[in-house]
Amino acid sequence: MTSASIELVREFGGLPDERLDRRLRAMIRSLAADPTSSFPRAFGDVAGTEAGYRFLRNPRVSPRAIVGPHIEHTWARAKTARTVLAIEDTTEVRFRGHGTREGLGPLINDGQGFFLHAALLVEAGTHPMPLGIAAYEVMVRDADDSRRKQALSNRRRHRDPHNERLRWHRVASAVARDGAAHDVSVVHVADREADEYSLLSMLIELSQRFVIRLRFDRKTVETDEWISQLVGRAPTVLEREVAIAPRVKQGDGRRKNKRPRLGRDAKLSVRATTVTFGRHKHHERTTLSELQVNVVEIVELDPPAGQEAVQWILLTTEPITTPTDLGLVVDIYRARWLIEEYWKALKTGCAYEARQLESRRTLENALALFLPLAWNMLRLRTVARATPDAPAAAALSESLLRLLRLVADAPKNRWGLRLPPNPNSADVLRAVARMGGHLPQNGDPGWLVLSRGFDELFALKTAAELFGSQLFVDQSDQ
Repeated sequence: MTSASIELVREFGGLPDERLDRRLRAMIRSLAADPTSSFPRAFGDVAGTEAGYRFLRNPRVSPRAIVGPHIEHTWARAKTARTVLAIEDTTEVRFRGHGTREGLGPLINDGQGFFLHAALLVEAGTHPMPLGIAAYEVMVRDADDSRRKQALSNRRRHRDPHNERLRWHRVASAVARDGAAHDVSVVHVADREADEYSLLSMLIELSQRFVIRLRFDRKTVETDEWISQLVGRAPTVLEREVAIAPRVKQGDGRRKNKRPRLGRDAKLSVRATTVTFGRHKHHERTTLSELQVNVVEIVELDPPAGQEAVQWILLTTEPITTPTDLGLVVDIYRARWLIEEYWKALKTGCAYEARQLESRRTLENALALFLPLAWNMLRLRTVARATPDAPAAAALSESLLRLLRLVADAPKNRWGLRLPPNPNSADVLRAVARMGGHLPQNGDPGWLVLSRGFDELFALKTAAELFGSQLFVDQSDQ
C-alpha cells in the first residue's frame, strides 16, 4: 500500500458496528489501490464482492457515517492553511445502461441520475492545494419538475422551498457554520450560477467572504448605471500575464462559457470599483434591501486571432485597494478550475458513473466512498505538479514501483516507457500516463490517460501474481 493509501484510510472509520467498520476500511484499501476498477475486480473474489455489496445495502450504513470523518479531517487541514477557499459547484452525474434505477430522476437532456453540489476546500497559493470536501448535497429531479416550474410565477418560484437554487444557500450555510465551529475563515468561490441576490445577501449577513462571478448586470444605486458600465470606466490598476486553460466545446456551444477556447498565456488588465445595488422585487424575503460589494473586472488584452477575449466581472468582499489586493482576487477566482478537475477525478479517475448499482441508496453510499478517493487522487496529482521532487513512494507502492521499473528497463516495451535511475513522484505519474497513451508533447496528463495507465499497470500486476511470482506482492497491499 502507498503511503498515500495509508493516509487515506484514516479519512474513514468510526462506524458504530466494528464489523462494518473493518469492512469499510478493507474496501477503501482495495479501492485506493486501483480507483478505476470495478467492485468485483477491486474486492478480489466472490465473497469479498458480495460483502462489499451487502455493506452498501446495509440500512445501518449512511453516506454521512461514511464521509463524516473525511469532512472533519478536511477542516483540521484547513486550520493550518493561510487562505482557505470554499469552491462550490454543481455537476450532473449520469448513469447509463438499460432499465430504470430506483430513486434516480431525469437529467437536463436525457438519461437518469442526479445532480451533485459540493464545496471543495482549497488552500490558496501558486499551486492551490485541495484539502477535501467540506459539504455536499445530492439533488434528484421529479419527472414532472419542469412542468411544475413552468406553472409558477417568478415571485412564487423564488419563494418555492423546492427551488433548486437553494442548494447553494444550504451548502454555503453549512460551510459557514462548520468554518465558524473550527475557527476557519473561508472565501466562497463560485461561477455565475451563484450570482443570486438572496445568496449574496445571506453570505454578507453571515459575515462570509466571497468571490463570485457576475451573471446578472444590475443598475447601481450610485448612478443608476449598469455595474458593467461603472466598473468599465474605472482606471486600470494592474496588468499581469496568466495561463488560461483550454476549453473544449460543450453542448451546442451557443452559450459563451460553452464555446471552445485555446489554452494560452493571456495578458490581463484589471480594474475595480465599489457599487451598491438594490434587491429585485422577487426577493422581498431577504433582510437586506441593498448590497454594497466590490467589483473587479478582468479583461484579456490582444487575444489571439479568432479567439474571444477572456472577460470576468467578479463580485467580492475582498479588499481592492492595491494592485496586490487585485492580484489576490484574480488568483482566488482562477483557483475555481480545481473543482472541475475534482469532478473529472470522481467521474473518470474513480469511474463513479460506471458503477453498476441499482438504487439511489447504494449509489449515495458508494458516492460517500469515492468523494474522499477523488480528493486523494487530485491531491496526489497536485503534489506531483507543485513538488515534482517528492519521493516516488508518495504516488505508488513499492510493489508497483518495482513493476514499473521492470517495464521501463525492458529492452522493448510497447509503451516506449523510460524511467530515470531515481524517479520522483512526477516521473512515475508521467510513466503511468504514458502507459495510458499520453504523449509528452501534450503537456500534463489528464484523468483519462492516468486511469488507462493504472488499468494497464494493475493488469500486469495481476498477471504476475496469477503466474506465481511473488516479486510484485506487497504485504501491505493485502
